[in-house]
Amino acid sequence: MPAEPPFIQVKWQEERDVTTAVRSIEIEDHDRLADKATIVLSDPQRVGMTVVDRGQTIKIDLGWTSEHAVLFEGTIAQVNGHDAERSSRQLTIVAYDKSYLMNIQAKTREHTGTLNSILTAIVGEYPALTVGQIEPSPDTEFPATAPLRQVNRTDLQFIQDIASHYGARAFVEYNESASKFYFVQESRLLEAKKMGHLKCCAGINQLIEFKYERVSSGSPPRQAAATHDPATGETVTSPPPVEPAPPAAATDATLTDELGRRSTGGDAVLASGVQVAGTAPAPETQVRESSVVGLPSNSSLPASIADRRDRTRILGLRGTGLMVGSIKMRAKGKVGIEGIAAWATGDWYVTLVKHLYRGGPQPSNASYQTRFIVTR
Repeated sequence: MPAEPPFIQVKWQEERDVTTAVRSIEIEDHDRLADKATIVLSDPQRVGMTVVDRGQTIKIDLGWTSEHAVLFEGTIAQVNGHDAERSSRQLTIVAYDKSYLMNIQAKTREHTGTLNSILTAIVGEYPALTVGQIEPSPDTEFPATAPLRQVNRTDLQFIQDIASHYGARAFVEYNESASKFYFVQESRLLEAKKMGHLKCCAGINQLIEFKYERVSSGSPPRQAAATHDPATGETVTSPPPVEPAPPAAATDATLTDELGRRSTGGDAVLASGVQVAGTAPAPETQVRESSVVGLPSNSSLPASIADRRDRTRILGLRGTGLMVGSIKMRAKGKVGIEGIAAWATGDWYVTLVKHLYRGGPQPSNASYQTRFIVTR
């Protein structure tokens, strides 16, 4: 564990440094939803409530003295003042990454051209964003006779709908001093180099705790033939079984229930909720959930997501962990985890990371930890 104190720098409206007023920070890096930051500032004179407002910008540089990076740049969405212990006035700021700007106005329109060009054009409507990487597969062509329709959806909701159908992740990351938009296939994310290795063992170690379980609802639809080799821990996948013939009849209620069980994906990109899997996770690991909606019928679209295998959760395994703060731990990447059961040892996909900073009376009393959720 690093002996040095955490490094923290928070800038409001690009230039105004408010670091000395910071009491706590929580940065939520999600693989499907807009990244979220919650900053608590000391505001004894209640000045913050009069000058901090929605639509302004916040940038957070976090880590250790020897290694730190900008983990969040975004737009303020909520500002709340409250009285804390000992009558000390505090200001809570909630901000989302700059994809938030794409989620303000619902639109109805038609798009033509390749999917790559459509996504590039939509992102180009927002000066605060630049294109980092857009690689849909397949790069479908939508002619004027069969356009891609956006019906009463914000641009961010519309793009997340598309990502669900294409087995991709759409997100904004701060990279090379700019907020950049990415549309990347799941397969590319899983083929990327691991962010590192974590080892579960007693004593002083970077990984403080790790719990994992098999969640039947977490495995993808029509994919239940993935098992583990007990000797090597390798994943062994066999073809899915042949589906039985449908029943002779089904009531509307039955069909609705079945659709509810098979739905996954990204719609309410800024909604809040709790991920329920066996037992509810601790408050620090609660996840903002999302629900899926379908795009208007279009023969050029890939198959429904109900028939698409989500490669990030093929075994239906879910793990939660706590580690010493690390700026290298990011959602939408892979991490190797060792020191656990042989059938669970190996690469895990990181679906959620929470960077947690808690200030103290002195810099040496401050703490920086990272919580995460992984799937396999």
